[in-house]
Amino acid sequence: MEKTLTVMLTIAIILMPYLILIASYQPNRGSDLKIDLGDKSIFVVGRTSSEIHSKLSDYFGKEKVRFTDRFEDLYGKRVNIVISHTSDLYKSKPIQILQILEENKDNGVIFITISNRGVGKEFSDVLGAFLKALKGELPIEIVDITTYGKRRGEALLWDQRIYEAQIVAFSINPFGWFIAEEAGEMMETLLIIIKEFLVSPQPIPIVGATRDAPEDFINSITQNGFNWIGYVGWKTKDIKGYLGDTVGRMYVRVDYYYNSQTVGSTTYKFFLAHVKHSMIGYFSGILNHIPKVFITETDWRTSTYPGQVLFDWGPKNQGGPQSSISFTLTVGLSGASTSVTYTAPPPASFYWKDQTNPAAGDVKTEHTLASATINVMYTVEPSSIGHLDPNKPGGTEPMLVRHYTKSMLAAGLVYEWADLSFSVSLRSSGVSEY
Repeated sequence: MEKTLTVMLTIAIILMPYLILIASYQPNRGSDLKIDLGDKSIFVVGRTSSEIHSKLSDYFGKEKVRFTDRFEDLYGKRVNIVISHTSDLYKSKPIQILQILEENKDNGVIFITISNRGVGKEFSDVLGAFLKALKGELPIEIVDITTYGKRRGEALLWDQRIYEAQIVAFSINPFGWFIAEEAGEMMETLLIIIKEFLVSPQPIPIVGATRDAPEDFINSITQNGFNWIGYVGWKTKDIKGYLGDTVGRMYVRVDYYYNSQTVGSTTYKFFLAHVKHSMIGYFSGILNHIPKVFITETDWRTSTYPGQVLFDWGPKNQGGPQSSISFTLTVGLSGASTSVTYTAPPPASFYWKDQTNPAAGDVKTEHTLASATINVMYTVEPSSIGHLDPNKPGGTEPMLVRHYTKSMLAAGLVYEWADLSFSVSLRSSGVSEY
């Protein structure tokens, strides 16, 4: 029985931001798969991809298909097409992939990732390198259409099926995507992808957008000189008790702002992430489940991309008990600043501890509540600023940020935890969750 190849076909509808619809098709076979690479060559990277290397060599000729163990071996070489299995790909660092993409941007580089079990959530690191290589000029985003247009400024969520696909390919110059949910015959699918990219049309130009905060946007932040570019949230997670019942709930929202300043001939781009991390506990019929600990982390990923630098954050140090916490963050010469204040409803009070690692770009704050009670929503609002340094690797748009939050309820000597995490891509014109 002939195998069916199912592919996500991306169809662009020009909106602001951009929207991708997902469809399926069965590509033609036979003579249509005859491909002339011309002056282009293929690099297959990693030992688990050796079988693909052998088949491609038989098809195109050994002089057109080269094999190497490591991505570093591609530095300084003219690269047109790169193919790697996920198990080899994830041994590399995103900054290595970014360097290869940037060095070969003018060559129309095509990057193909394969996996029989789906490329997995780890592919987000590869995706991040691709977004960096585009330097913020993303013509098309593969978004979940069910999340589009919910509310002005809300971040678009990338279609999560991308992480379940057996093949994900993208190209730069011209820009393009090819996502195979089910690869069928792997070799045949790779040939189809290579051919499609070799005849790709020119990319769609990106259109910038400016945003104002919606009229009902109310929070405890005062900002001067920052432009609001969007938000993610509210994200919600139930906190479960010992018997699996819901004994509380955690909520997270992050608002993002942008500012830039030029020093000499260099423009630095600053992004502010204002986190609102909330928690409420309930009576389960036996015990009171009382909000106790908030752990809030914003990772500006300096350890991955040295050009993404943590600039300032708050609250710093440690302290408490205090009913109210206030701090101000300022961006140097431009005079842009933000002031944040949040208060625990009486009789509760906050203790806090700063666990930030500035060199890694990881901002981590732990708040502990004293004298809290059930059926009251408590909120902490640690915030931070990161900037892009274009003189360092990865210092171009978008700014890639990860958020982690953990919440703990206390029911006597029993502690109940819940956690949330998500990643965002920040540009001066907007926010995407991927």
